[in-house]
Amino acid sequence: MSTDVIFGLGNDALTNMFDISFPEGFPTGGDADEIALRCDMQFSVPEQRVNVYSIFKKGIKVDKTGTLTETTKEFTTEFAVDQDWNSVQAVIDYCNSVYDPITGTALPDSLTRTTVLCQPVDTQNAVKKVIRFKNAKPVAWSLTPFDNNASDPLRCTISWTYIDLKFENA
Repeated sequence: MSTDVIFGLGNDALTNMFDISFPEGFPTGGDADEIALRCDMQFSVPEQRVNVYSIFKKGIKVDKTGTLTETTKEFTTEFAVDQDWNSVQAVIDYCNSVYDPITGTALPDSLTRTTVLCQPVDTQNAVKKVIRFKNAKPVAWSLTPFDNNASDPLRCTISWTYIDLKFENA
């Protein structure tokens, strides 16, 4: 195989070229765009998994796939916290609408869901694919530890659950 053939395969999709967005915003308000722009770390698309069951006959094991998804249906986003903490307050308000542990109240499930997009882009910032998490909502959030020796910004991690994941053409 020649280098011309390898080079002719085209450009690689770079792992550091993606955008996170919330096209519907947060149901409870807050600046979802600010949080999306601050998502500057890693993003992992959950493994897509179908269930497997086994059939045993005369010492032979045959694994077959079923028609049940075993995908965890969870993902995380991480962002740098702004100096005025507006982004964290938006997350707290959103998570408290899902369930407020102080008051023991929650909005109806359908009122707390939104869409989260991961859009891989090329070096010209053109969207190449759209990974759509439909009916997502936060289920947990946390902050990185405060550290007197660090110069990095404080970060907030949000754990999400979702109903459907769709890969769409841009």
